[in-house]
Amino acid sequence: MDTNNRRIAIQYYGLVRGFKFEKTRDKIYENLIKPIREQGFEVDIFWHTYDKEYDSIFETVDKDRFPIVSSRVDPDEHIDSYLEHDFKTDEYFTYEPHWTRDHRFGWFKFWNSIKQVNAMRNEYEKENNVKYDFVINTSPQMEPQNKIDDLSSLSNEVMYSPGYARFGGYYTSFFIGNPEHMNHVAGIYDEFVTNHNVPRGFTIQAERIFATWVRSRFMMSDTMDVRFHRIRFDGDVIDH
Repeated sequence: MDTNNRRIAIQYYGLVRGFKFEKTRDKIYENLIKPIREQGFEVDIFWHTYDKEYDSIFETVDKDRFPIVSSRVDPDEHIDSYLEHDFKTDEYFTYEPHWTRDHRFGWFKFWNSIKQVNAMRNEYEKENNVKYDFVINTSPQMEPQNKIDDLSSLSNEVMYSPGYARFGGYYTSFFIGNPEHMNHVAGIYDEFVTNHNVPRGFTIQAERIFATWVRSRFMMSDTMDVRFHRIRFDGDVIDH
């Protein structure tokens, strides 16, 4: 792939969590942003989050290392109240037996955040006449433990994700594709919540739903070698 004037958008969704720690930010820069730039791509970051487990670090972080071009913080209590009292999440769907309320409501907040940050990127593209070759969807709590794969060798006609933690589907905490891929993925929240297109009583299985949705239109290659730790707000490390 000719990388002259190639651009990548990183779409951060969900809670700030581990990004507030300098060690995590250093790992993100050294293993994600810096290697992507060295591969010949320009990087822009879009960020949607909630005011739960919130830290303002993304407002003050070094913009040379983390080139955030658009960001937004939404009240967690608004979507939480809507899901509980209006949509009645716990009455409409069934869930994995081990899922707590945070898991159940968090799944919908996760996809709403992806929908919102994707809309921010689309708006930026339109207003600034910018077109991205790749879009990365990930969470700021995801700390890469090794360098990102060589994206210049990938086809942007295919989606990619790491080849582990599939749980019967695809890894949902880091995936990459072109803008059309991400526009499709961003439709999951509306499919389940806004448009009520999923039957009552359907069981939410996160990775399987993601895989089914992707395969309905596109192909995913779950062969990436990059690996992550999940860094919680209190600093706890979850080894994927």
